[in-house]
Amino acid sequence: MATKRKDGRYMARITVGKDEEGNYLKKFFLADTNEEADKQAEEYYKNYVVGTHKHISFKDYSKQYLEFRKSEISARTKRFYQDNLRLHVFPYLGHLELDQVSIQDIKKVLLEAENKGLSERSKQIIYSIMSLIMKEAFFDQLVEKNPVANVKRPKLQKTEKVIVSKTDFMKILHEADEQMKVILMVAWYTGLRVGEIAVLKWKNVDMVNNVISVDSTYSKEEPGDIKAPKTQAGIRKVPVSSDLIDKIRTMKQTSDFLFPTKQLPYITPSEISHKFTKIVRKLGIKDITFHSLRHTHATMLVESNIHPKAVQIRLGHSDPGFTLRTYTHNTDKLQNGIAELDLLAMS
Repeated sequence: MATKRKDGRYMARITVGKDEEGNYLKKFFLADTNEEADKQAEEYYKNYVVGTHKHISFKDYSKQYLEFRKSEISARTKRFYQDNLRLHVFPYLGHLELDQVSIQDIKKVLLEAENKGLSERSKQIIYSIMSLIMKEAFFDQLVEKNPVANVKRPKLQKTEKVIVSKTDFMKILHEADEQMKVILMVAWYTGLRVGEIAVLKWKNVDMVNNVISVDSTYSKEEPGDIKAPKTQAGIRKVPVSSDLIDKIRTMKQTSDFLFPTKQLPYITPSEISHKFTKIVRKLGIKDITFHSLRHTHATMLVESNIHPKAVQIRLGHSDPGFTLRTYTHNTDKLQNGIAELDLLAMS
């Protein structure tokens, strides 16, 4: 609706798009009457804004949306969105014009995901991607409402993270080769992510003050495979035990990186995970992955009443609330006492 200016004229404004930095672009219309200003704005919008997108499909707009956001999201995230759209959304919405997508269409996508046996987490992801796209279309004034907003978000059943007992960890350690033993101990003592461990360098290990500095992580999607952590919180110094430092000292330095391979100057996360999986399968230990060592480390800290802020900093989380929600467990192993999982009893 037009507004009256001090000079007595009426001004109407509309959003006509965004600039390269994502700022909304406005166009203003002046007239002697309220009705005339609104009419000018409506005609312009109909002919030059909606008209240029009148027949755009959900599929084409989704591609535009991801291209527009490429500076905000990683290549890996973009590909993740593309895969979910291609497999689970486009078969049902892709052919529809953007303004034809209805609440029932959104529900159909989620129902088909249910019929495929997808997890609640997967359904949440599909829901979120559709919501982001339709919300952006609403902001672009290409649809009158976001149909996803009127569909209930799939509920995610909270499942407890699987932790590793000291007994099982010692068995795994016994089966590992010498390099993998140190990798396992780094994970156990520090809770570092597998991508952070893979690209640790000798310069990251302060053997005088018993501190490991984290400033990089592995990324398949980035040139050179190594990048800075996603958030500033990921860059951190992690105090460690003298036992771990002593174990690192036993390794020969043949590369700038702590864990080189014959093919690369550093080991990849996938190779670490593959080795770990091979060991636990041989031992018959079920339901754990290499990442379970991070869960275990974090859970031990929380159950030992370490301050949440300290746990958050050590794990490289931005939000201490996320740390508590994710890593507070109630398991028989922990109820039997934290001593069984004692970080310092690693001899």
